[in-house]
Amino acid sequence: MAEALQVLFDSMRFPPGVDEKRAIFGYMTALSGFTVEAIEAGIRKFLRGECEGVNPKYCPHPPELAHIVRTAVIPGRTHQPTLPKPEHRWLPGERERMRLKMPMWRHAFATGLMDQLNAANRQGFGAMVVLANKWGIKVPDELLQDEERTEREWRIAGNRARAAMEASPPPFMRRQLQSVE
Repeated sequence: MAEALQVLFDSMRFPPGVDEKRAIFGYMTALSGFTVEAIEAGIRKFLRGECEGVNPKYCPHPPELAHIVRTAVIPGRTHQPTLPKPEHRWLPGERERMRLKMPMWRHAFATGLMDQLNAANRQGFGAMVVLANKWGIKVPDELLQDEERTEREWRIAGNRARAAMEASPPPFMRRQLQSVE
């Protein structure tokens, strides 16, 4: 990167009043993450006079040079880091339960009825169906096909979630536990 920038600095003057030694850090920061090839392509574009809106008498400011580099490079040639998609292993019926729980949670949050939702969730699937019908929320058909199995899975999932929270309490539970002690 330093060699590519040196070509620019040897070819062009800095604007009046700019300390060259300090400006280097701005350029390094603005260009971090770009490949050397991309930086060279951007500098060539600038030196050929192909950049609009930039004073051709002086070196471009660091953000201007970063913009030039971004527009000079074919996006497919630069490495675009991507975050790995989180892998989630759905338990049987979990998707369907979430298709019921999330609309109910949004409704309870918006209307201040979280206590009702929490109570129904602790009572089990049957209480959730009653509350969903009361609130006008559709219960997924998959959950109603085998209510006995769904009730059992609902309780297992609830117990698993409570055990996970007790093993590694979220911050609000830690504060509650500290205030009790």
